[in-house]
Amino acid sequence: MVRSTPYLLLLWLTFVTIVCALNGGKSNGVQCFRPTSSGLKPIPNSNRPFNFNETTPATTSDTSFSVSDILFSPDGSKLVADVKGLIQQNTPGFLAVWDVNPDGSLSATHQTFPAPTNTSQQNFGMTYIHGLEGYAMADSSIGGIFYDFSRGYGPQFRARNIVLPGQLVTCWVSYSNKSGSYFFTDAISDTLYEVTLDLDTLNGTVINERHMGSQSTNLDSVVGTIGSNQYLYSLDVGGFSIFVLDLQANNQSQVIQTHNFTQSLLNDNIRFSTRSLQGIAVYTK
Repeated sequence: MVRSTPYLLLLWLTFVTIVCALNGGKSNGVQCFRPTSSGLKPIPNSNRPFNFNETTPATTSDTSFSVSDILFSPDGSKLVADVKGLIQQNTPGFLAVWDVNPDGSLSATHQTFPAPTNTSQQNFGMTYIHGLEGYAMADSSIGGIFYDFSRGYGPQFRARNIVLPGQLVTCWVSYSNKSGSYFFTDAISDTLYEVTLDLDTLNGTVINERHMGSQSTNLDSVVGTIGSNQYLYSLDVGGFSIFVLDLQANNQSQVIQTHNFTQSLLNDNIRFSTRSLQGIAVYTK
Protein backbone atom coordinates (compact mmCIF):
# COMPACT_ATOMS: atom_id res chain seq x y z
CA MET A 1 0.00 0.00 0.00
CA VAL A 2 1.48 3.33 -1.07
CA ARG A 3 0.46 6.87 -0.25
CA SER A 4 1.41 10.11 -1.93
CA THR A 5 0.07 13.63 -2.09
CA PRO A 6 -2.80 14.22 -2.22
CA TYR A 7 -3.93 10.66 -1.56
CA LEU A 8 -3.17 7.41 -3.32
CA LEU A 9 -3.75 3.78 -2.45
CA LEU A 10 -2.37 0.92 -4.54
CA LEU A 11 -3.94 -2.52 -4.36
CA TRP A 12 -2.41 -5.64 -5.92
CA LEU A 13 -4.62 -8.55 -6.97
CA THR A 14 -1.98 -11.27 -7.21
CA PHE A 15 -3.74 -14.17 -8.88
CA VAL A 16 -4.87 -12.16 -11.94
CA THR A 17 -1.93 -9.70 -11.89
CA ILE A 18 -3.85 -6.45 -11.61
CA VAL A 19 -2.91 -3.35 -9.65
CA CYS A 20 -5.64 -0.81 -8.88
CA ALA A 21 -5.13 2.68 -7.48
CA LEU A 22 -7.55 4.84 -5.51
CA ASN A 23 -6.70 8.52 -5.82
CA GLY A 24 -7.99 11.54 -3.94
CA GLY A 25 -7.59 15.25 -4.54
CA LYS A 26 -8.74 17.02 -7.69
CA SER A 27 -8.34 13.92 -9.93
CA ASN A 28 -10.24 11.49 -7.73
CA GLY A 29 -11.29 7.99 -8.73
CA VAL A 30 -9.86 4.55 -9.48
CA GLN A 31 -7.54 3.26 -12.20
CA CYS A 32 -6.26 -0.28 -12.78
CA PHE A 33 -2.95 -1.34 -14.27
CA ARG A 34 -1.15 -4.41 -15.59
CA PRO A 35 2.38 -4.81 -14.15
CA THR A 36 5.03 -5.42 -16.83
CA SER A 37 8.82 -5.57 -16.92
CA SER A 38 8.83 -1.91 -17.99
CA GLY A 39 6.39 -0.69 -15.35
CA LEU A 40 2.65 -0.35 -14.81
CA LYS A 41 0.51 -0.18 -17.95
CA PRO A 42 -3.02 1.29 -17.69
CA ILE A 43 -5.77 -1.22 -18.42
CA PRO A 44 -8.30 0.10 -20.95
CA ASN A 45 -11.74 0.89 -19.56
CA SER A 46 -10.57 0.79 -15.95
CA ASN A 47 -10.37 4.52 -15.21
CA ARG A 48 -13.46 5.39 -13.20
CA PRO A 49 -13.57 8.97 -11.84
CA PHE A 50 -15.77 9.95 -8.92
CA ASN A 51 -15.78 13.61 -9.97
CA PHE A 52 -15.97 14.77 -6.36
CA ASN A 53 -15.36 18.48 -5.87
CA GLU A 54 -12.00 18.00 -4.15
CA THR A 55 -8.86 20.08 -4.40
CA THR A 56 -5.11 19.58 -4.65
CA PRO A 57 -3.76 20.19 -2.07
CA ALA A 58 -6.63 19.02 0.09
CA THR A 59 -8.65 21.43 2.21
CA THR A 60 -10.53 20.89 5.44
CA SER A 61 -13.91 21.95 4.02
CA ASP A 62 -16.84 19.58 4.49
CA THR A 63 -18.37 20.22 1.08
CA SER A 64 -17.35 17.11 -0.83
CA PHE A 65 -17.03 13.38 -0.41
CA SER A 66 -13.47 12.05 -0.17
CA VAL A 67 -11.87 8.65 -0.64
CA SER A 68 -10.43 6.42 2.08
CA ASP A 69 -9.42 2.84 1.29
CA ILE A 70 -9.64 0.16 -1.39
CA LEU A 71 -9.86 -3.66 -1.48
CA PHE A 72 -10.69 -6.41 -3.93
CA SER A 73 -13.45 -8.80 -2.94
CA PRO A 74 -12.03 -12.13 -1.72
CA ASP A 75 -12.56 -13.79 -5.12
CA GLY A 76 -11.26 -10.78 -7.06
CA SER A 77 -14.52 -10.22 -8.95
CA LYS A 78 -15.26 -6.84 -7.29
CA LEU A 79 -13.28 -3.67 -6.60
CA VAL A 80 -14.43 -1.99 -3.38
CA ALA A 81 -13.63 1.65 -2.57
CA ASP A 82 -14.43 3.24 0.78
CA VAL A 83 -15.77 6.83 0.58
CA LYS A 84 -16.26 9.24 3.47
CA GLY A 85 -19.52 11.18 3.87
CA LEU A 86 -20.24 14.73 5.03
CA ILE A 87 -20.29 15.56 8.75
CA GLN A 88 -22.13 18.88 8.75
CA GLN A 89 -24.81 17.62 6.37
CA ASN A 90 -25.22 14.30 8.25
CA THR A 91 -24.62 12.47 4.98
CA PRO A 92 -23.32 8.92 5.49
CA GLY A 93 -20.28 7.51 3.78
CA PHE A 94 -20.57 4.55 1.42
CA LEU A 95 -18.84 1.69 -0.36
CA ALA A 96 -18.48 2.02 -4.14
CA VAL A 97 -18.29 -1.41 -5.82
CA TRP A 98 -17.30 -2.12 -9.44
CA ASP A 99 -17.34 -5.46 -11.25
CA VAL A 100 -13.85 -6.56 -12.34
CA ASN A 101 -13.99 -8.12 -15.81
CA PRO A 102 -11.65 -10.96 -16.92
CA ASP A 103 -9.53 -8.50 -18.94
CA GLY A 104 -9.06 -6.24 -15.91
CA SER A 105 -11.50 -3.56 -17.05
CA LEU A 106 -14.18 -2.31 -14.68
CA SER A 107 -17.93 -2.00 -15.01
CA ALA A 108 -18.98 1.37 -16.40
CA THR A 109 -20.72 2.36 -13.17
CA HIS A 110 -20.39 1.38 -9.53
CA GLN A 111 -22.96 0.20 -7.04
CA THR A 112 -23.34 2.32 -3.90
CA PHE A 113 -23.83 0.78 -0.46
CA PRO A 114 -24.39 3.48 2.18
CA ALA A 115 -23.35 3.26 5.81
CA PRO A 116 -26.20 2.13 8.07
CA THR A 117 -26.87 5.49 9.76
CA ASN A 118 -26.34 9.19 9.13
CA THR A 119 -23.82 9.25 11.98
CA SER A 120 -21.50 7.01 9.95
CA GLN A 121 -19.78 9.70 7.94
CA GLN A 122 -16.03 9.14 8.30
CA ASN A 123 -15.47 5.51 7.30
CA PHE A 124 -11.76 5.04 6.74
CA GLY A 125 -9.43 2.01 6.89
CA MET A 126 -10.96 -1.41 6.24
CA THR A 127 -10.16 -5.10 6.27
CA TYR A 128 -11.97 -8.34 5.48
CA ILE A 129 -14.50 -9.95 7.80
CA HIS A 130 -13.49 -13.53 8.52
CA GLY A 131 -16.20 -16.18 8.35
CA LEU A 132 -18.35 -14.46 5.72
CA GLU A 133 -17.89 -12.17 2.72
CA GLY A 134 -17.82 -8.67 4.09
CA TYR A 135 -15.70 -5.82 5.36
CA ALA A 136 -14.88 -4.29 8.73
CA MET A 137 -13.98 -0.62 8.72
CA ALA A 138 -12.99 2.06 11.15
CA ASP A 139 -15.17 5.18 11.29
CA SER A 140 -13.84 8.20 13.16
CA SER A 141 -17.34 9.62 13.61
CA ILE A 142 -18.65 6.66 15.62
CA GLY A 143 -16.11 3.85 15.88
CA GLY A 144 -16.67 1.25 13.19
CA ILE A 145 -18.93 -0.42 10.64
CA PHE A 146 -19.40 -4.04 9.60
CA TYR A 147 -20.69 -4.79 6.07
CA ASP A 148 -22.04 -8.25 5.13
CA PHE A 149 -22.24 -9.20 1.43
CA SER A 150 -22.53 -12.96 1.95
CA ARG A 151 -26.00 -12.81 0.36
CA GLY A 152 -24.70 -10.89 -2.63
CA TYR A 153 -23.82 -7.35 -3.64
CA GLY A 154 -27.35 -6.04 -3.85
CA PRO A 155 -30.20 -4.71 -1.72
CA GLN A 156 -29.93 -7.78 0.51
CA PHE A 157 -26.59 -6.57 1.97
CA ARG A 158 -26.37 -5.86 5.71
CA ALA A 159 -24.46 -3.14 7.55
CA ARG A 160 -24.22 -2.34 11.24
CA ASN A 161 -22.38 0.25 13.30
CA ILE A 162 -20.30 -0.46 16.36
CA VAL A 163 -19.92 2.35 18.88
CA LEU A 164 -16.49 2.43 20.50
CA PRO A 165 -16.80 4.17 23.89
CA GLY A 166 -14.67 7.28 24.19
CA GLN A 167 -13.39 7.08 20.63
CA LEU A 168 -12.25 10.29 18.96
CA VAL A 169 -10.54 9.47 15.66
CA THR A 170 -10.65 5.73 14.94
CA CYS A 171 -8.84 5.26 11.63
CA TRP A 172 -7.59 1.70 11.11
CA VAL A 173 -8.66 -1.88 11.77
CA SER A 174 -6.86 -5.24 11.61
CA TYR A 175 -7.96 -8.83 12.22
CA SER A 176 -6.24 -11.68 14.05
CA ASN A 177 -7.37 -15.24 13.41
CA LYS A 178 -5.48 -16.35 16.52
CA SER A 179 -7.40 -14.11 18.90
CA GLY A 180 -10.49 -14.19 16.66
CA SER A 181 -10.90 -10.44 17.10
CA TYR A 182 -10.65 -7.10 15.32
CA PHE A 183 -8.34 -4.34 16.52
CA PHE A 184 -9.39 -0.70 15.98
CA THR A 185 -6.77 2.04 16.52
CA ASP A 186 -7.71 5.55 17.67
CA ALA A 187 -5.15 8.23 16.83
CA ILE A 188 -6.32 10.81 19.38
CA SER A 189 -7.59 8.89 22.41
CA ASP A 190 -4.47 6.64 22.31
CA THR A 191 -6.71 3.60 22.53
CA LEU A 192 -6.56 0.19 20.89
CA TYR A 193 -10.01 -1.44 20.93
CA GLU A 194 -10.32 -5.20 20.67
CA VAL A 195 -13.68 -6.27 19.23
CA THR A 196 -15.36 -9.60 18.58
CA LEU A 197 -18.07 -10.00 15.93
CA ASP A 198 -21.24 -12.13 15.99
CA LEU A 199 -21.63 -13.22 12.37
CA ASP A 200 -25.32 -13.99 12.77
CA THR A 201 -26.39 -10.61 14.14
CA LEU A 202 -23.43 -8.55 12.87
CA ASN A 203 -23.12 -7.10 16.36
CA GLY A 204 -19.64 -6.17 17.54
CA THR A 205 -18.61 -6.32 21.19
CA VAL A 206 -15.68 -4.47 22.74
CA ILE A 207 -13.79 -6.98 24.89
CA ASN A 208 -10.73 -4.89 25.68
CA GLU A 209 -9.50 -1.29 25.60
CA ARG A 210 -5.77 -0.67 25.77
CA HIS A 211 -4.52 2.85 26.39
CA MET A 212 -1.15 3.03 24.65
CA GLY A 213 0.19 6.16 26.38
CA SER A 214 -0.74 9.82 26.60
CA GLN A 215 1.80 10.87 23.96
CA SER A 216 1.04 8.15 21.42
CA THR A 217 -0.72 8.69 18.09
CA ASN A 218 -1.73 5.29 16.75
CA LEU A 219 -2.38 5.16 13.03
CA ASP A 220 -1.96 2.08 10.87
CA SER A 221 -1.84 -1.43 12.27
CA VAL A 222 -1.04 -4.78 10.73
CA VAL A 223 -1.00 -8.40 11.92
CA GLY A 224 1.96 -10.67 11.23
CA THR A 225 2.57 -14.37 11.89
CA ILE A 226 5.94 -15.76 12.96
CA GLY A 227 5.95 -19.50 13.45
CA SER A 228 3.00 -20.35 15.67
CA ASN A 229 2.84 -16.84 17.13
CA GLN A 230 0.87 -13.88 15.87
CA TYR A 231 1.61 -10.22 16.56
CA LEU A 232 -0.05 -6.89 15.95
CA TYR A 233 2.21 -3.98 14.98
CA SER A 234 0.78 -0.49 15.49
CA LEU A 235 2.51 2.63 14.17
CA ASP A 236 2.77 5.38 16.80
CA VAL A 237 3.73 8.52 14.86
CA GLY A 238 3.63 10.67 18.01
CA GLY A 239 6.32 8.62 19.69
CA PHE A 240 8.17 7.56 16.50
CA SER A 241 7.61 4.00 17.65
CA ILE A 242 5.96 0.71 16.80
CA PHE A 243 3.89 -1.03 19.46
CA VAL A 244 4.07 -4.83 19.33
CA LEU A 245 1.26 -6.94 20.81
CA ASP A 246 1.47 -10.68 21.33
CA LEU A 247 -1.96 -11.83 20.17
CA GLN A 248 -3.54 -14.60 22.19
CA ALA A 249 -6.97 -16.18 22.43
CA ASN A 250 -9.33 -15.63 25.37
CA ASN A 251 -8.62 -11.90 25.63
CA GLN A 252 -5.02 -12.47 26.76
CA SER A 253 -3.23 -10.29 24.19
CA GLN A 254 -0.62 -7.96 25.65
CA VAL A 255 1.95 -5.35 24.63
CA ILE A 256 5.41 -6.92 24.69
CA GLN A 257 7.53 -4.23 23.03
CA THR A 258 7.64 -0.55 22.13
CA HIS A 259 10.27 -0.12 19.43
CA ASN A 260 11.45 3.48 18.97
CA PHE A 261 13.01 3.93 15.53
CA THR A 262 14.19 7.55 15.94
CA GLN A 263 17.88 6.70 16.22
CA SER A 264 17.76 4.39 13.20
CA LEU A 265 16.39 7.22 11.05
CA LEU A 266 18.96 9.67 12.39
CA ASN A 267 21.79 7.22 11.74
CA ASP A 268 20.75 7.05 8.07
CA ASN A 269 20.24 10.83 7.80
CA ILE A 270 16.55 10.38 7.00
CA ARG A 271 14.45 13.49 7.56
CA PHE A 272 11.13 12.77 9.25
CA SER A 273 8.26 14.30 11.17
CA THR A 274 4.90 13.21 12.53
CA ARG A 275 3.31 14.51 9.33
CA SER A 276 5.42 12.29 7.08
CA LEU A 277 4.94 8.95 8.84
CA GLN A 278 2.11 6.73 7.69
CA GLY A 279 1.69 3.20 6.39
CA ILE A 280 3.02 -0.07 7.78
CA ALA A 281 3.51 -3.59 6.37
CA VAL A 282 4.99 -6.81 7.71
CA TYR A 283 7.35 -9.07 5.78
CA THR A 284 8.64 -12.33 7.24
CA LYS A 285 11.10 -14.92 5.98
